Amino acid sequence: MKIKGKSSKPAPVAVAPAAAPVAAAPSGPVAPLFRRIDWWTALLAFAVVWVVYYLTLAPQVTLEDSGELTTASYWAGIPHPPGYPFWTIYTWLWTVLVPFKNIAWRVELAEASTAAMACGAIALMVSRGSSMLMESIEELKGMTGKWETAICMVCGVTAGLLMGFGSSMWKESVVINRISLFGVPWLTFVLAFMLRWIYAPHQRRYLYAAMFCFGICWTIHQTLMLAAMGLEIGIAMCNRRLGRDLFFVNSVGFLLGFLALNMGMAPGLANAASMVRVIFFTVGIASIAVCIWLTVQTGNLLTEWKSILCMGLVFAVGLSFYFYEALAGMTNPPMEWGYPRTVDGFFEALSRGQYNKVTPTDIFRDPYHFLIELVMLVQGVADAYSWVYMFFALLPLFFFFKMQRRERAWIGLVASIYPFLGILLSIFLSPTRDRQTADLVKTFFIASHAIVAIMIGYGLALTAAYMATHYKEFRRWGCLARCRCIRECRTGSTANSIIIGSVIGTGTTCSRRRLSVRTAR
Repeated sequence: MKIKGKSSKPAPVAVAPAAAPVAAAPSGPVAPLFRRIDWWTALLAFAVVWVVYYLTLAPQVTLEDSGELTTASYWAGIPHPPGYPFWTIYTWLWTVLVPFKNIAWRVELAEASTAAMACGAIALMVSRGSSMLMESIEELKGMTGKWETAICMVCGVTAGLLMGFGSSMWKESVVINRISLFGVPWLTFVLAFMLRWIYAPHQRRYLYAAMFCFGICWTIHQTLMLAAMGLEIGIAMCNRRLGRDLFFVNSVGFLLGFLALNMGMAPGLANAASMVRVIFFTVGIASIAVCIWLTVQTGNLLTEWKSILCMGLVFAVGLSFYFYEALAGMTNPPMEWGYPRTVDGFFEALSRGQYNKVTPTDIFRDPYHFLIELVMLVQGVADAYSWVYMFFALLPLFFFFKMQRRERAWIGLVASIYPFLGILLSIFLSPTRDRQTADLVKTFFIASHAIVAIMIGYGLALTAAYMATHYKEFRRWGCLARCRCIRECRTGSTANSIIIGSVIGTGTTCSRRRLSVRTAR
């Protein structure tokens, strides 16, 4: 029965607002990160570097550790501590698979080919990463099409060739004097897998592959373990929960080490130099602080323990190549440094017990020597590339806060590794100004030069893209820079001038074409 003046419709019921949907990790297929042009860029850089290295290989055994390392490679033995098992197995395969020329030349070919692959990997990351940076910066989003492709390719090849010919890498890749150089390719593989993971963070398999390669880096040269903190910072910038749990593991390790030190159960740390303990406490306390901050930010803890466990397992698999030393020692090869087949001998080899203990520079009691080390570090980069290229390497940092979160995580990862492979390594090695010591430790910093080469490539790409999108402002300066490059080519500074001139030329040519199109419209 209807009542006059009243509606027969029921009164509306108040409905609580629906909860905001939780962002779920994307599933399904993901578009490939690396484009065809990126692979062609990597192939071109690899081919150029490999051909030059091949033509300049030393014909026979050279100086320093060459005889020892050649013998260890031929017999798959054990060179000087810590034994370098992965290098030994890898180069031994080349002595078996390459059927011509002498053993020393085959080992040199193995190292040269791997170094060329590192240059190709750098070109690959710079080519694709430059495109990602342009897409993430609002002012540069207009760079699309063939001109973006040209800038990415030129800058990628430039970075790869700079690494191959601009640092000590060329000199050390064509002989068998050192092993530290062999770790550079595997560090670049770590970075390539990290870039792929940052592109699609829900695909953890690329992160695990990076950890496996990083474990291999530890078996090649122990100086590369210093890059661990930089990797953790980059992981935290991409995924706070994962980074939080990594720093929690650091904190637990520090607390256990501190407890063992107080109980007299860590004689190695107790007898170490005072600066070693300072670094130990600094890293430990910083890890605790970062872990607490990230815990407050995310509101929970240890939610990513499964991923942390998987990362640790695959890292241990890469590190397990050290057990080869015990197996090889049982066969008593002609080159067997120490007795790693015994438990005591195995840990003596891993800890480099026959060498003097590490005595880092005390930056508080001897700040002048630390300042000299910093000057030597900067001068080494300038000698490897140039002061102009060092400016380009800093340019991506000026665009840092204009980037999207994904690109900031990538640049943060790359930039965070350098202080550990550069400054911290310099503190541990404590080099002096005399020529013999400087030449001896120069090879250990080639890994940090790879980081600089990547940043140089991004700096050149951003410069060319910014010139292309701001042609009127850069027209005069671009023409002056090209004239300066032509003048330097005529006076002798050919290599750097041609490379910088090609990048500037690409940017100005693109700018003119874009301006003419706008005028026509």
